[in-house]
Amino acid sequence: HDALPICHSDVIFHEANNAVGRDLWPIATQEAVSVARTAHPELPVFVNSVAFIDMLYRLASEQPDHFAQYLVQAIARTGFPSTYVMGTPAVIPYSALHKAAEITRFHRDHAEIYDGLRPAALVALIRPDPLRTDAASFSSARSEFEGLFLASRRIHVPVDIVGEESLSTVLGRTDNPYRVIVLGDLGRLDRDLTAALDEFVAQGGRLLLTGSTGLTETSSTLVSSGIAAVQSQRTGVEELRNSYILSGLESDRINDGTPLLPILGGFYQLTPAPGALSGAPFVSAAPFGPPERCYGNQVTHIPGVVRNNHRNGAVTTLAWTAGRAYRETELTAIADHIGRELLVLLSG
Repeated sequence: HDALPICHSDVIFHEANNAVGRDLWPIATQEAVSVARTAHPELPVFVNSVAFIDMLYRLASEQPDHFAQYLVQAIARTGFPSTYVMGTPAVIPYSALHKAAEITRFHRDHAEIYDGLRPAALVALIRPDPLRTDAASFSSARSEFEGLFLASRRIHVPVDIVGEESLSTVLGRTDNPYRVIVLGDLGRLDRDLTAALDEFVAQGGRLLLTGSTGLTETSSTLVSSGIAAVQSQRTGVEELRNSYILSGLESDRINDGTPLLPILGGFYQLTPAPGALSGAPFVSAAPFGPPERCYGNQVTHIPGVVRNNHRNGAVTTLAWTAGRAYRETELTAIADHIGRELLVLLSG
């Protein structure tokens, strides 16, 4: 996933392809097109879709339905589809080409529908900058981003994907269309971006923050967050094994029917500022071992969710890497937890 550079051309080019050994991210094409369109809404995005599975295996056709997704995702995100083959189609049997022809002709025959389309989502999901120098921090943020995208799709909330590197530009536009901006486990934010996000909230915008976003070792740099202090952080398998979030905002006991959500990645012990609403408490770990030893999980007063109203807007913080936990477990209870907070912000 390449970062989008400052663009001085008349068109943005993206190649949609597969490769042996690469982790499959099913929405890679729409991600790339959305990032390009939100960064440069004035420019068309041309998507060159590769009909073979890998340059090193260039005679093997891409799976037809997978290949069709390149084209369909390009169109759905207002890109322009095209097909890339190696050599002569009559010589190499690319079985996906009939799908390409069907979709490309449909796009051609309905040009009046697609001409001039622009993204219209009310939610912006921020993709971490691929050029981050800290590989571990990028890997964590990337997993968080993917889980948050999948959770929003599960609850049928459309999102535009905005590159972290383009967010300040998007916030500075007078026609910024977003009601909610979702920032997942992005760590400390630079001063200018922090100020722009606080101003976005002050003017009526809403933020959904997860994990480390905006946090330092002791505080949040976002005035709008409603976080008075960061008391501690837990990261890694050993520190978080057998720890949970009790997902109900008003839950205070394990057996009240509220799902227990496993924490994977990171958890941040936050002190809410006066006036902020908090809940979904952290459930502490118990020993791991035979049945006679593995008991004693306690519901604490440490919040897993902090909601804060700030001037005309609002900020909700999930004090853990909920997106990563959903990406790795696919537990629908985690997606529903994320979705609830997103829908509250959208409806407020």
